[in-house]
Amino acid sequence: MAEDAFGLLLRRTAFAGARLPLAVAALVLLAPAATIPACRPWGARWVSRIGLLGRNADELRAELEG
Repeated sequence: MAEDAFGLLLRRTAFAGARLPLAVAALVLLAPAATIPACRPWGARWVSRIGLLGRNADELRAELEG
């Protein structure tokens, strides 16, 4: 089964550790947006921003390579 690269990124980095409670809260609040096709990009953008909050590119690259 093929994995979604963005979903894998979020599972491995954004939704791990201390970020998990914030990410779950964001998903619960933004889930209604997923039911409206025009709002899906907006919801995905905010889930991504919350999940990657406080991370820089070098940290993410190091985590994904290691």
